[in-house]
Amino acid sequence: MSIFLIILKQEFTLAGRNLAKIFQNFLFFFISFAVFFLISQNQQSQILSPYLTIDAILFCLIFSLIFSNGDFLFEDFSDGTLEQIIISQPNLEIFVLAKMLGNWLIFSLPILISIPLISIGIGLNQNFITDFFILTTLASLTINFICAFCGSLSIAQNKAPMIAVLALPLIIPVLLIACGSFSTTGISDEDFRSALKILLGICVFVGSICVLGTTKIIKIVSE
Repeated sequence: MSIFLIILKQEFTLAGRNLAKIFQNFLFFFISFAVFFLISQNQQSQILSPYLTIDAILFCLIFSLIFSNGDFLFEDFSDGTLEQIIISQPNLEIFVLAKMLGNWLIFSLPILISIPLISIGIGLNQNFITDFFILTTLASLTINFICAFCGSLSIAQNKAPMIAVLALPLIIPVLLIACGSFSTTGISDEDFRSALKILLGICVFVGSICVLGTTKIIKIVSE
């Protein structure tokens, strides 16, 4: 656990030296959402407003996650950090998990914090915002695992556009669960609990598979 926390702390330290990329990722999300919302403003009715808000937020969040994970581990691979970690750290999975969670906290947390503010600004009710925020947070963590795994292919000299091709088919089921239970008035307690349990299970399963898969990619490339 101490090694995990050390790696996570190092990620925050490095992020503090590269605030421009964090701001760039947040700006990418905000501009994408603003454009989507403005374009649909002339076409949406009051009843469809919650659905369009969910669609806009989730799709913009997906693209920002793909953007932030496009070169996942590539810098560590280029400067020799991965090689040193492989030599000194027998449990490489801890390093990979810490990197994935650190990347999610650094790039996604500012966006997630802004979601309730955006939702309040466009007039959604409090219960809807709370349920949507919880499910979106859990879905974003799951999507981050997927995008980080696909982004790790960059260390094998794969092109970044392939990330979207690989990630999107895996992300679609997560999106359907995250927003499929909402109605125009929100989501029932039973549907919310069911969606939460399913997303928790998927998050743990996908996270484990992606950590193991990324570790395997690192070992193959380093050999």
